[in-house]
Amino acid sequence: MKNNRKDSIIKILMRIILIVSSIIFVFPFLWSIYSSFKTSREFLENPWMFPGQLYIQNYYNAFIEAHMGNYFLNSIVITIISVIVCLLISYSTAYTITRFNNVYTRLLKKTYMSAFMLPAILGLIPLFLLMHKLGLYDSRLGLILIDITVILPFSVFVLTGFMAGISRDYEEAAVMDGCSRYGIMFKIVLPLAMPSIVTISIFNFMGIWNEYIYGATMITTDAKRTLPVGLVNLMARQQYHTDWGALFAGMVIIMIPSITIYLLMQEKITSGIASGGIKM
Repeated sequence: MKNNRKDSIIKILMRIILIVSSIIFVFPFLWSIYSSFKTSREFLENPWMFPGQLYIQNYYNAFIEAHMGNYFLNSIVITIISVIVCLLISYSTAYTITRFNNVYTRLLKKTYMSAFMLPAILGLIPLFLLMHKLGLYDSRLGLILIDITVILPFSVFVLTGFMAGISRDYEEAAVMDGCSRYGIMFKIVLPLAMPSIVTISIFNFMGIWNEYIYGATMITTDAKRTLPVGLVNLMARQQYHTDWGALFAGMVIIMIPSITIYLLMQEKITSGIASGGIKM
């Protein structure tokens, strides 16, 4: 009886903790959503109350007048290109590291693992100087190359761990059937590695989508800015006459893509990390 009561108390406490944690994490998101439909007057009167009516004009002000639509397009282009190129490089690298054991692949693996352990912010000044010398400063291409560089070590780390656990029997059978090395990579191993590929794609998408430091440092032209940078600059320009409704609408525009992708693919994220990240 005592053990049963103890287990019941523990379960109740765990549920209370989970409920409180859920409220703490979910409430700011819900508050941002309903605040994006309020007028600035309503927000200043009581920021916690629901709007009297849905003020859709905030999204027009954010998307058109504040150029959030242009920032959104820049973020989409930069994020998608960076994720795709990173996948191609990281997949080829991980396959090489796990299938060829020599001094060069071991050195390559250690290099990527070392880069993965270092904070990305350490490369801010060297990359800033390098972009200037290459003539890529204040360009979308330069920002794409930087984003690929930053997310590549993590991608190689996860893919290497996952592909190390893929049996080579399939590849040996494919070789006996006359399949080429590239055929093995993309017809045999690629489908088996898809859970980890989906995982790193989602993580990389969210990381680049929300990236601010490099976007603010490497881009100076307003038309080339990404969403996070554009939103901060919008608030700075408004100064003392802040349009709170438009700012919250901009925040919602930034949050919706990453949250939607995460909610739709959360099971694949968990399974990919669990099966790949622990086999290094």
